[in-house]
Amino acid sequence: MGGAIAIGTNSSAQLFNAIALGTGATAYGSQTMALGQGAVSGVSGSTSIVKSLALGFSAQATEGYTVAIGSGTKATGYSAIGIGNAPVASGTNGIALGTWTIASGNNSTGIGNLAVASDSSATAIGDRARASGVSAIALGTAARAEGRASIGIGAENVVTGTNSGAIGNGLIFNFKGVSGDNSYSLGNANTIANDNTFVMGNNVTTTQDNSVVLGNNSTDRAALGTPTGVINGTTYNYAGGAPSGVVSVGTVNGERQIINVAAGQVNSSSTDAINGSQLNATNEALSAVDAGAVKYDDSTHNTITLGGNTYDNSTHTGGTKITNVADGKAPSDAVNYSQLTETNSSITNLGNSLTNLYETGTKYFHANSTGTDSVASGQDAVAIGMGAVASHDGSVALGAGSVADGSTLGQQAYLVRGTSTGEVNIGDRRMTGLSAGAADADAVNVKQLKAVEAGAAASVADAVKYDDSTHNTITLGGNTYDNSTHTGGTKITNVANGVADSDAVNMSQLNQTNTQVATNTTDINNLANDALQWDSSLGAFSASHGGNTVNKITNVGAGDLSANSKDAVNGSQLFALGQQVTGIDNRVTNIEGNISNITNGGGIKYFHANSSGADSVASGAESVAVGPNAVASGAGSVASGNGANATGSNSVAVGNGAKASADGSVALGSGSSDGGRGAETYTGKYSGADNATSGTVSVGNAATGETRTLSNVADGKDATDAVNLRQLDGAVAESKKYTDDSISTINTSVVNQDKRISSVDNRVTQAVTNVTHLQNGTDGMFQVNNTSNLPKPSATGEDSMAGGAGAKASGKNGSAVGTNAIAAGNNSTATGNGSNAKADNSVALGANSIADRANSVSVGSAGSERQITNVAAGTAPTDAVNLSQLNKGVTDATNNANAYTNSVYSALNKDIKQLDDDLSAGVAGAMAMAALPQPYAAGASMTSGSMGTYRGESAMALGVSRISDNGRWVTKLQATTNTQREFGASVGVGYQW
Repeated sequence: MGGAIAIGTNSSAQLFNAIALGTGATAYGSQTMALGQGAVSGVSGSTSIVKSLALGFSAQATEGYTVAIGSGTKATGYSAIGIGNAPVASGTNGIALGTWTIASGNNSTGIGNLAVASDSSATAIGDRARASGVSAIALGTAARAEGRASIGIGAENVVTGTNSGAIGNGLIFNFKGVSGDNSYSLGNANTIANDNTFVMGNNVTTTQDNSVVLGNNSTDRAALGTPTGVINGTTYNYAGGAPSGVVSVGTVNGERQIINVAAGQVNSSSTDAINGSQLNATNEALSAVDAGAVKYDDSTHNTITLGGNTYDNSTHTGGTKITNVADGKAPSDAVNYSQLTETNSSITNLGNSLTNLYETGTKYFHANSTGTDSVASGQDAVAIGMGAVASHDGSVALGAGSVADGSTLGQQAYLVRGTSTGEVNIGDRRMTGLSAGAADADAVNVKQLKAVEAGAAASVADAVKYDDSTHNTITLGGNTYDNSTHTGGTKITNVANGVADSDAVNMSQLNQTNTQVATNTTDINNLANDALQWDSSLGAFSASHGGNTVNKITNVGAGDLSANSKDAVNGSQLFALGQQVTGIDNRVTNIEGNISNITNGGGIKYFHANSSGADSVASGAESVAVGPNAVASGAGSVASGNGANATGSNSVAVGNGAKASADGSVALGSGSSDGGRGAETYTGKYSGADNATSGTVSVGNAATGETRTLSNVADGKDATDAVNLRQLDGAVAESKKYTDDSISTINTSVVNQDKRISSVDNRVTQAVTNVTHLQNGTDGMFQVNNTSNLPKPSATGEDSMAGGAGAKASGKNGSAVGTNAIAAGNNSTATGNGSNAKADNSVALGANSIADRANSVSVGSAGSERQITNVAAGTAPTDAVNLSQLNKGVTDATNNANAYTNSVYSALNKDIKQLDDDLSAGVAGAMAMAALPQPYAAGASMTSGSMGTYRGESAMALGVSRISDNGRWVTKLQATTNTQREFGASVGVGYQW
């Protein structure tokens, strides 16, 4: 097949431009390369697998655009890359680098000895690293990321949970890594089997979901809800719902302080943490309360001595008043002054009450009434008479309007003996014919009453009587009591101990009360000296006593520690809390420093960013976005840089504000844009070759006129390689030298051969005639049609030249060729209608081209670019040049040779052919030296040979190379000779890491 090359025993290059080099090497597809013994590129019988490369012993590149480099390397996935010793890249776009490395997932990457990336977009980097989950990342020796979107970084780290990660080393026995979903571990040898759990520390094993564990060897436990708490018998409701997890900063006997805790809100609904200053404020308030408290005299709690002035029994002054005392009910309750006053009144009102009985009677019972019927609603009650009501159990209502409801049965005057079981009511009537009562419970008649009155009249002066009919007060006789001297009054003796609330009390009870009150006063006074008393000015309890304003409260039990606990805490609890806070604060400070460093651009190893802009967005399938505001929305696109935007499929935008909108396009550099140009199909100018590009590469912006110089471009080798200015200058110089040599030969011939002078003179005359026609534009290869009657060209600059209607060459040594072409800069050249070379030493080529930069060549203008998007003209030997510049240089050299003399045309053509052969032979030599293999093992050396061929010319190369004993330094010496009898050599030294 055309352009195919096969070198070596049983080698085969089967399709267009295929290359097979080595014993048994086979290149099946077009533009495929198989270099090395048994190397295979492409698949037998397939014409669609193209541009693949297999380099190395038994290397296999069996899909389109694949690269397999190394012994036994296999690249079987589309656009896959395998490099190393027997790696396998079987996934589409997969990359396998290393020994026995595998990249079987699409878009997966495996780097390192035995590294495996087996799922889509998985990345495994490191010796035996394994990434088996979708988009999983395993980085480190034997690191494993098996869950979807999981990340395992560190030696032998294992992550099997979805969306989980671990950073650190897992080099311990029984280490199980992170198996919970949405959980992360930062530290060494941690085990997380729970979901939504975060660990920061070493040697931590979790047991709870939705939890956070901080610190080395910290442990967790189940969250315990505490909705209420009982303090001194009072139940309090605590804020917050049921806890869903825990935060641990230590372990039993390994607690840590939490320090630098901001003050939490203190209210009934707060769930904030409380810091030491708030606890101190609580302690101060408790101290103030203690100072104003009433306390027992001693630990027996038997007596309370009130503070204040001591009570004086003689003057009834001093002591401490207790106010707002409720009525005592139980025998041990304190009584108030009201109860004492009632007791005194009861003593004064002693006597017997007699009820006037109205006698009435009838032998028979008769009723003559049309009024309301009687009602007997009480159990066993009797009601006789119009409107009579007997509502109390066992009561009797006799007579019209009588009511026996038992409302007076509780009065002591009617309960002298026994217990009343009912009431007899006859209304407001007289009861007559009543016989004299004999038994204690019998009613008495008037006669008996008069006998009593007669007997009482004799001793009425000695009786104790109510002051009036209200029976509310009794004034005893005798001398009036003097409050100041405590003399006078009447003594009541033989008074039994009062029992009921309304009973009188005797002196014995009063003395007991006084004694108890005195004891209580002493106890209260002592309590006031020792207790936490209330300080109304502070609104809190105070522990101050005497001259000491600050006192210690000791023997405080450990309080309950919970989110809503109101218990007092002791010093050991506060100390333990401080220790934990200190430990966590140190770690948090380190973490904050690291996070701040990353946030402020410090970054992590091998990756740094410095920006406060919005985060990057990678919304396209398999896309990558790096940098603030970077957006990669096209499938397989890459956007790198601040504001970089890659919207086309498989497009790449690199640089600040770079934009790649077309499929397969590349925008390189700040502000660069592909201008919407992607893949294109066209016929190349001058070459006539058909081109079908996969995209456009732009290093500038057509819309803004921004262009860049491509420097450090290596010499082009293949037909589609870019050439640099050095190659162009070399071609032009070689052509010019040949032309000059030919002219010198002609001149010598003219001098030495007089017989040819006449012929030459005739030709000169003809040339003058031709020049005249050329000046008028009427003959030759340069003719003018000035239908529009445009002005003649103007060459006003020193040593300038202008050709074409309206052309202007105003710069020194300027050249303007073309209608309205302008060469305004010194040493500038403008070629083409409307072209404009404004800057010094600039060149504007083509209609309307503008060259406004010194020492530059322009082939278009903003909005009217040509072929390569606004590539500026090269100014250094290694600068890139475009195809039009190269062809123009060759064309100009050829035209100049024809202008000097037509007689040397054939010689010039032969010289150019020779130059082409020399170049082809040089290219073949370069290819041969490039094909020289070199050792790959540390301390190894190699002597190698190779061959190359290019456009009918061939070359052979020999080389010697060595790798240092430590495998870091590589040295290489090589030489080549070609069929043009030219010799070349090169030497190289490299350092690898």
